[in-house]
Amino acid sequence: MLHDPELSLGRMIYIINLIGSRYARQILEPYGLTKEQLFYLGTLVTKGDGITQEELAGRLFVDKSTAARMLMGLEKKGLVKRSPVPGNVRANTVLLTPKARRLWEPIVASLWQWHEYLLQGFTKQEVTTLTSMMQRLEANAAAALEKGFNL
Repeated sequence: MLHDPELSLGRMIYIINLIGSRYARQILEPYGLTKEQLFYLGTLVTKGDGITQEELAGRLFVDKSTAARMLMGLEKKGLVKRSPVPGNVRANTVLLTPKARRLWEPIVASLWQWHEYLLQGFTKQEVTTLTSMMQRLEANAAAALEKGFNL
């Protein structure tokens, strides 16, 4: 069976991400932020800040040391604050600063334009279906990672 690379989901996701990353860099550069840093901030905004550093790492599928380095950079920029968990000297909770909350809306509004551009010409039902399918793809990818890719 011949597999057509043009029909590869991985290729399509890669191309969309590559082009979207270029757009995101233009939006984020004036704020001194990277796309990766924005994912950390976004997770704190949407999932509730005050979660532990370890929980944040898990939600972003990164190891604890990667999360610690990223949070250190965000802390230096005055966007997050880490506080020790009472009774657990090795754990920290992560809180957004007022500065991060002020920056969040204008950044997201600008980035949402890319989202809207990608979805132009789709019906509301198609967007709902696509979103649901992408969420299932994300869950399957996460499950594969959890299994150690023993498919």
